[in-house]
Amino acid sequence: MGEYPECEKWAATREERLLISRFLDWLWEHSEARLAQYHGEKLVACNESLDSLLAGFFGVDMDKLELERQALLSNATVKP
Repeated sequence: MGEYPECEKWAATREERLLISRFLDWLWEHSEARLAQYHGEKLVACNESLDSLLAGFFGVDMDKLELERQALLSNATVKP
């Protein structure tokens, strides 16, 4: 891995993430299916974003990803 490992992992999963997102969009349009999770024995709607769920699935730490993105932007800024 390079200097920005979370960014690299996130970028490497782009096609898979897009395919999963497209499938879920289609599913939600054509059925009553929704994301849910158990809290104890009670099933409740999932409040996590799809990006957060996909990051967990692909092993990407969203907090580290955001820090790396900020570092990339900071390094890309032209400094006099």
